[in-house]
Amino acid sequence: MSYIVMRRTGEIGVRLALGAMPAQIRMMMLGQGMRLLVVGLVVGFIGAVAMSKIIRSLLFGVNANDPLIYATVTVVLIIAAVVACWLPARRASRVNPIVTLRAE
Repeated sequence: MSYIVMRRTGEIGVRLALGAMPAQIRMMMLGQGMRLLVVGLVVGFIGAVAMSKIIRSLLFGVNANDPLIYATVTVVLIIAAVVACWLPARRASRVNPIVTLRAE
């Protein structure tokens, strides 16, 4: 996300110069990050369910389809993704449009 924000600094500067509110910029960047999170969670969940038969043969006394494990991992990933998206989004919303436009 930090790389994406860095690449879109010019666009963000133009948006801010044209009147976008910093909260709108934060929501835009958070929305992009959350879309990536949802895609990753869906693909990961499908992969985990598909691989559960193989994993089941390696585990003893543990169910490979334990819903508590899936829920815990999902919550941890969501928290990590929100933090990883919030910091660059906050930085993007504080971009000075004049400095950004002069740099281009």
